[in-house]
This record gives sequence, C-alpha cells and structure tokens, in this order.
Amino acid sequence: MIKHNRVRKLILEALSPDYPNPLDTLILRQTLSNMGYPMTEGDMAAYLAYLKERGYITLETRKGFDIVLVAITANGLDVLDGRVEDRGVGVEL
Repeated sequence: MIKHNRVRKLILEALSPDYPNPLDTLILRQTLSNMGYPMTEGDMAAYLAYLKERGYITLETRKGFDIVLVAITANGLDVLDGRVEDRGVGVEL
C-alpha cells in the first residue's frame, strides 16, 4: 500500500516539470525504473488509471503510433503542492 502511494507521487513528480505538456509513458516507465521502481506495462497502466480517475493526469493515445502520452493536471499539481490532500498519493511512513 505504501509503495503504491509512493509510486503514484513519483509519477506526478516526474510529470510536473513538463506541465502542461505530456510525456510518453515509455519515457515515464524508464524514469521510474532509474529511480528504483521498475514495472511492467500493466503495472504502469494500473497506476495511471488510478491517477486519471482522480483527475490528476490526462492520457492521450496516438492511434497508429502505439504511443500513450500522459500529462499532469492542475489538480495533480495541487496534490504535489499540498493544497489538496489525498491519502492515496504520497503518504509516507
């Protein structure tokens, strides 16, 4: 549970410098792997689905190119900045 919260926060942190521009999910997966959190495409899809349902990210599929782009939203930035509290994102021990 704590690991999932940490990974969700790391995803938002990785996306925040590029706001409002999107990032390819393959690059995001590589970034997380470099931080010590390697994951499968399925795991990444589950984390992104959770964050999208909360309104913290947007997902865009580029048809014909097999590319999925992800971008942090203003709500996602608010979570990172502490203006919105979500116990499912970033709760530390």
